[in-house]
Amino acid sequence: MADAEGVRRRGRRRGGIVGSGPLAEFTKELRDLHHRAGSPTERALAAKIHFGRTMINETLQGKRLPTPDLLTALVQALGEEHPDRWLQKLNQAQGTPQNPTTPPACPEPAPQPAPPSRPGPARKTLLLASSVMVLLIALVALSLIRPWQAGDSTDPPLTRAITVHNKVVTGADQMREDDTPAYLSAGPRNYCRTNGCKLSDTEVSTGQTLVAHCQTTGERATNGNDSQSNDNVNPGLHTSTRWYGITWRDGRTGYIAEIWIHPDHRGGLNLPAC
Repeated sequence: MADAEGVRRRGRRRGGIVGSGPLAEFTKELRDLHHRAGSPTERALAAKIHFGRTMINETLQGKRLPTPDLLTALVQALGEEHPDRWLQKLNQAQGTPQNPTTPPACPEPAPQPAPPSRPGPARKTLLLASSVMVLLIALVALSLIRPWQAGDSTDPPLTRAITVHNKVVTGADQMREDDTPAYLSAGPRNYCRTNGCKLSDTEVSTGQTLVAHCQTTGERATNGNDSQSNDNVNPGLHTSTRWYGITWRDGRTGYIAEIWIHPDHRGGLNLPAC
């Protein structure tokens, strides 16, 4: 029954896309990415990225545009390694009307202009100066709205999708999943499970996706054992005072130590300070 339900859902999502333009193209490319990922069900995606099934369904069917946090987590779960380019596609799609099939209203006929008079020298100079000013304003505007790219000196996007890596080192060359899941803390502090600063119902394990919005310095944390020296040469050993600020799926914010994040997503990711 579950397989049949999944087939029905995937069949609805592969329905024809009405209209054209950036909005329809955005929906088509998102469906293609979903198909290349094996067409996972909305239930499976919701459990992985901690967003509602209805939001995921409406996004894949093109009924609504996703929020940046939902889009980042969704494409990451579908195997996209560079979610920033999807944020650029979202920005382009947001500039299009939500109902692309509604024809635009016919403009009223413009009144016939009077025959132009020949401009004098002073008027020619004024027109030239106005044209130069318009060109300069356009160039400045283009420099401000250019999409952010990796390596830019301008401010990066405000959020990043990061993957949980809840593993501890064992001996000189082994790693294993920690006995307890990672979780969000009310502040950049350790042992919040016993000290009362743990955010309830925020447990995560290796492979799950979180949305980080900032970084800060907090208590030192390590995925090794300070009381043993045999893991000091383990290549997976990581010790850090960096903590990421996380936006949970219900809007709450908390912190998670960098050591519980995949090595590819450590280092701050150009996120602003919390």
